[in-house]
Amino acid sequence: MKPGESGIIEAVGGTGALRRRLLDMGLTPGTKVLVRKTAPFGDPLELSLRGYELTLRGEDARNIRVKVVSQ
Repeated sequence: MKPGESGIIEAVGGTGALRRRLLDMGLTPGTKVLVRKTAPFGDPLELSLRGYELTLRGEDARNIRVKVVSQ
């Protein structure tokens, strides 16, 4: 996703501690996320979800499947 795009989380992948950490940060299926901005090379991403801002490494973000929705 690019800055300004939003979507709905469909699934959270990963295993063990990584998956648990993503879920604990509020990245759960059905949650709406907005990409606020990205670093110059696309890593990390700044997301807006559940009323707060979250910075996430690209490697971790690849474990989250999102359905892009129109604004």
